[in-house]
Amino acid sequence: MGRSDRPASAYLLIDETLPLSETARRRLASIQEFCDLGAGFRIAAKDLEIRGSGNILGGEQSGHIASVGFETYLQLLEETMREIRGEEPLAERAVTLSLGIDLAIPVEYVADENWRMMIYKKIARAKDDAALEETQREVVDRFGSPPPAVARLVAYSRLRARAERLGVTSITRQAGQVHLRFAEDARLDAERLLDLVRQTRGARLSPARVLTLPSPEGDAVLERLLAWLEELGSQEAA
Repeated sequence: MGRSDRPASAYLLIDETLPLSETARRRLASIQEFCDLGAGFRIAAKDLEIRGSGNILGGEQSGHIASVGFETYLQLLEETMREIRGEEPLAERAVTLSLGIDLAIPVEYVADENWRMMIYKKIARAKDDAALEETQREVVDRFGSPPPAVARLVAYSRLRARAERLGVTSITRQAGQVHLRFAEDARLDAERLLDLVRQTRGARLSPARVLTLPSPEGDAVLERLLAWLEELGSQEAA
C-alpha cells in the first residue's frame, strides 16, 4: 500500500496455460492504459463500454439508470452528493418528458465514451440558455459542426428547464397530441392560456390542469413546445 511519497504496485499474474476471453483481454488492456492517478473513472467508463450500457437515453437501458431514466439518475446522484457534503438540497421541480425522440449522440461524431458521457451530463445539468450555449460552443470547438442529434439534445434540455420554471410537471406525446400537466402553483399567464386554447384547433384544458394540443410531426415538436411555453409564461416567470 502506498504511503505519502511512496508509490504502491500491484502485480496481476495470469496462468499462461489458460486462455483469456476477448472481454478479459480488453479489460486488462484498459487497466494497463489507464494507470495514472485519478484514472478510476476512465477505467469504469471503459468497462461500461466493454460490457455494454444499453441505450442510456432510450428505452433499452440497464441497471439503476434503466429504473429512473438518465436525467433523474443524475439528479438523484447530485442530491446524494450534496447530502454527503452536508449541503442544503436544491429546491427543484422534477419534470417528466416523454416525447419519443432519439437523443443519443452519434458515435461517429464523438467516438470516445467518456466524452459522450461528459457532454450528456453538462447538457442535462445546464439550468439556462447561457449555460447550454456555452456547452454547445465547447462541443463545436472540440468536435466540429454537430449533427442534428446534438441540437435535439440541447433543445430537449432547454425545454425541460423552461418547463421547470413555469411549473409544468410532465409533457408527453402520444397519438398525435401533446399533453402538458401543470402544478397547482404553475406560473402561467391565465389569459394567454385561455387565448391559446381558443385559437388552437383541437386544443383543450381539463379540470385536472392538463393542456392538450395537436402535436407537430417529428422533431418539430421541440421547437413548437418551446414557443408555446414562452407564450404561456407569466411576467413573474420571465
